Amino acid sequence: MIHVTCLAHGLQRVAETVRFTYANVNTMISSVKKVFLKAPSRLQLFREIAVGIPLPPTPIITRWGTWIEAANYYAENFEVIKDVFNQLDPEESQSIKEAQSILRKKGIKEDLIFIRGNLACISVAITKLEERGLPLQKNISITEEVVSSLSELKKGTSLVN
Repeated sequence: MIHVTCLAHGLQRVAETVRFTYANVNTMISSVKKVFLKAPSRLQLFREIAVGIPLPPTPIITRWGTWIEAANYYAENFEVIKDVFNQLDPEESQSIKEAQSILRKKGIKEDLIFIRGNLACISVAITKLEERGLPLQKNISITEEVVSSLSELKKGTSLVN
């Protein structure tokens, strides 16, 4: 694994495991993405309620690390996102209904906070590994930092919902 691409790909596999482990968070991110996709009136409502907050990200599964970055966004802006969705009519679309339901689920906010606090290092490291011209030792060091951070998670802390 001396190739940097292999290191970044390995971390992406870890990020995919996080995505599958947190199925409720994954459903929420997907639902919210659908609600705002090609919906100018909903985007306008978001801008009116969430003044100064950027629109929710649209993670692309093939773009390494973007799902964790999206989870970080939702952890930081959870209450505002809930406020926006409380203004939307659930009868307007299945995605709205699904997003509203998942936003009310017990533990969703805590899952987002856990991801942000303990797993954000994965997407940060992937971004660093994508930089050109870094020495191999620096790339290995970046990967070792992630391994160290993940190893430091408290015993008994689970990645399972």
